[in-house]
Amino acid sequence: MKLYSISREAVKDEALLSEYAAAEQTGDLRLGEKTLFFKVRLRTYFVPYQEIDKAFRRVFTVPAGSGRQIEMENLVICDAEKEIAQIKLPGREAAKDVLKKLHELAPHIHH
Repeated sequence: MKLYSISREAVKDEALLSEYAAAEQTGDLRLGEKTLFFKVRLRTYFVPYQEIDKAFRRVFTVPAGSGRQIEMENLVICDAEKEIAQIKLPGREAAKDVLKKLHELAPHIHH
């Protein structure tokens, strides 16, 4: 399995692969000991927590037909300058839980 850095470079690192395998999964996101992993299409990306300055929820309201709307939860992660990823999550409770766990793993990240 290949993992990709946020700059889209393929990385083959056994320690990183082990961390990925042991990481706690929520939807397309995994929280490792030192690294956040997430899938975009067929690729799995990673971002070390030390490179993340800010993380927050972004909620989109999407029409679902018959006048109904669905809320789509996302985790947005930013470095010091810009947003670096927006990751879909499976609902409000999952999003809140991910932010809580992320804060426990990396208290320096602003929410």
